[in-house]
Amino acid sequence: MKWSLTLGALFLAVGVAFFSGAALLWYIDPETAGFSEWALVGTTFFLLSGGIGSGILLLVRKALFGEEEALFLLGKSFRQGALLSLFAMSLLVFFQRGWLVWWGAVFLFLPFLLIEIFFLRLSQSRTQKKTTSGGISRLNP
Repeated sequence: MKWSLTLGALFLAVGVAFFSGAALLWYIDPETAGFSEWALVGTTFFLLSGGIGSGILLLVRKALFGEEEALFLLGKSFRQGALLSLFAMSLLVFFQRGWLVWWGAVFLFLPFLLIEIFFLRLSQSRTQKKTTSGGISRLNP
């Protein structure tokens, strides 16, 4: 039940982002668009690509670890989807400015990788503190 609700809410949010993005592209003229219109397009792209990335990561985790563990790692899937979305938006900005080369994309990916490693290490240290302090751990039942 939780799995279907989670996946249904995610697909609903992605659908709303897709249709709002399509409406924005239909009604906004790129030649006369101001900052607010471009901010709306960027926000919609972020929500759409973040939702798609989170959904893909969630389905991969379900296939690898099972339904219960995938739901337990739901926050991690959303964080990684948001980071992938920010990376895609950064690539588009670099491409639009003419700064995108292959090594630039690698250097652009490194901060996102370091942020994710930081969060993974932080969650790992929290898990170790719970197990050493006598708390309940999911890793050692």
